[in-house]
Amino acid sequence: MLFGSPTATHSLIQLNLIDGYWLFVNPIILGRGIPLFVDIKDKIKLKLLTTRQFTCGVTELNYTVESSLQQTAGGH
Repeated sequence: MLFGSPTATHSLIQLNLIDGYWLFVNPIILGRGIPLFVDIKDKIKLKLLTTRQFTCGVTELNYTVESSLQQTAGGH
């Protein structure tokens, strides 16, 4: 589990070492910042596991990364 380090996340994504994502969507639009996903070479297929909305408007999205083995074996 890794919190708050986009630079480390970028490296782990490039090395294909992330098996799941917990994303928290805040109801705020910013005009700048550090992007979470950069220089992605191949499509990463995700499967939504759970969602949760908080009273403050934040929405939690919990995804697992579908392995290439599952994708080639007919997984969706």
